[in-house]
Amino acid sequence: MATTLTQKKYQESEKVKEAFQNYNDYKNNNKPQDFVFSDAELLTQTQNEFFNKEDFSYDLESDPLYNQYKKNYIEQGKQAMEDTIGNASALSGGYGNSYAQTAGNKAYNSYLDKLNNIVPELYEMAYSRYSDELKTLENKLGYLTDKNKDEYSRYLDSYNIYTDEVNALRNLYLNEYENDIAIQDSEWESAYKIAMKEQEKAIADAEIGYKYYAANLEKQQADAKLAAQQAQFEAELAYKKELDEKEDKYREQELRLNQLELFTENQQFWAEFNEETKDYISQNELYIMQANGQLYDVMSALDYNYEDDSTVRYKALIMGIDEDFIDSYFEAKYKGR
Repeated sequence: MATTLTQKKYQESEKVKEAFQNYNDYKNNNKPQDFVFSDAELLTQTQNEFFNKEDFSYDLESDPLYNQYKKNYIEQGKQAMEDTIGNASALSGGYGNSYAQTAGNKAYNSYLDKLNNIVPELYEMAYSRYSDELKTLENKLGYLTDKNKDEYSRYLDSYNIYTDEVNALRNLYLNEYENDIAIQDSEWESAYKIAMKEQEKAIADAEIGYKYYAANLEKQQADAKLAAQQAQFEAELAYKKELDEKEDKYREQELRLNQLELFTENQQFWAEFNEETKDYISQNELYIMQANGQLYDVMSALDYNYEDDSTVRYKALIMGIDEDFIDSYFEAKYKGR
């Protein structure tokens, strides 16, 4: 059994007891709490908004400004078409003819071209708004990140002050203890040496948890940050995959709706056209419409000339219209019924 001061009947002085009490009280009662960023919740929320923000996309049909332009240009186009047809018909004694219809259609399409010409401007306006939102999030995230660093730096400063004070009080206690032992009678010399070693060991054991915490504090936070980033990356990856799948499905639905809408508009145009004239649409007029990119007009005109779908398909193929486009026309045609 190791020899101790108690066995040697060593009596600690009040000065030593007070030094140890001061050291022990300060170490246990003044240790800083674990670091917690004051705006941690806002930082997490901002990170989620920034990293999970959808990539920029622009949908004309959901843009209120575009829809307003579209409404105005379509109304103006219809008015221009009616005026043009009226003026052209007046030249032929008030009777409708294919020239009047072609001129009216051209006047109508000129307004649709104006609508298409403003699309790049509307796109840039939408992209500018998106960029401003992204920049705002980026600045907010930068501010919160810097604030987090500043608070953590101040926390480390306070923790270092605490560590320095603990070490100073411990050294003061050991110095007082050493002085207390030194004044003992020489016969206590061996007991002093043994007791000193035991006391130093007791202090070292008591400080193991504290030293381990101080040494590993930064590593623990780095590991936690890395784990959070990994979890965020995996969540973001899964979210983007789900978003891509939804976007592909939405685009397919949007294409179908656009085809149906375009078909319906063409059907309405040719229905109105057929009410005013029973003239057969000439092959030359069909080729003019095709050259102008009015493929749905060509298909509608062929439908007007030939009631049989097989004949319409055959004539369209002869004119060189893409087979997929022909299929989409008939699909939209029968969906609209």
